[in-house]
Amino acid sequence: MGEPARQSDFKVSVQGCGPSSLEDWKRSLEAPLSELPELTEDEKEVARKFGIADEKYARSRLSLVYGHKRQEERGHFLGEVLKHLLAVLGTHFRLRELIYDPEKSRWVAKIEGAGRISGVSISRELAEDIIDINTVQDQERLRDLLIRSLHNSGSITGAEHK
Repeated sequence: MGEPARQSDFKVSVQGCGPSSLEDWKRSLEAPLSELPELTEDEKEVARKFGIADEKYARSRLSLVYGHKRQEERGHFLGEVLKHLLAVLGTHFRLRELIYDPEKSRWVAKIEGAGRISGVSISRELAEDIIDINTVQDQERLRDLLIRSLHNSGSITGAEHK
């Protein structure tokens, strides 16, 4: 996934806080004080109630910000793979939005085609396989999911892609 994020023609939305990783936490611990988010009075009160220093609380918030940004970058990579697969399926398909739903451990792709917008649910497992490894077999699994989902929504017919 090592390419820098670039401007895309689809939206990536991460619901809630992005999952924070150990690397995000380490990075937040090494961040200079000037990069720490300013705490609201409510956040300072919560930190006091739990006996957490304001700086440590701010660093935990920063790790969530890093996690959110990292998840957005992962979404952009997944979206580029989806765009490529959709182009193979037909030029009339367009990825509009990719939504990360941590509650259901999935990504949802909003795909425009055949006069409608269809939602395609992509398991976190498949998405991570695409993002982290991206084998031909992973892309085939994603392509098959797209074909099945778009066929079931009426966006493509069985005659178009067998």
